[in-house]
Amino acid sequence: MTRGACTDKREALERSDFGDAQFTLDLLAKDLGLVLSETARDDTADMAVTRAALESAQSAIASGRGGEDYAALNDHVAELNHHG
Repeated sequence: MTRGACTDKREALERSDFGDAQFTLDLLAKDLGLVLSETARDDTADMAVTRAALESAQSAIASGRGGEDYAALNDHVAELNHHG
């Protein structure tokens, strides 16, 4: 990630504006699902964090955020923690 991309991501996080998606939550969930599918046959792989990330992404998608940038996951989790 270039310095400009990092600055853009920080600004999006600060504004909670994730409409200009560089990598959507839908794509993140797809890729996490692929990782879990590929590692399912490996008894030594501990994928708890990946499963938790997928569950969080799926929760955000279910709330209508699938087309937003993956950084929206931070905002979604914060909202859940604030209301839950």
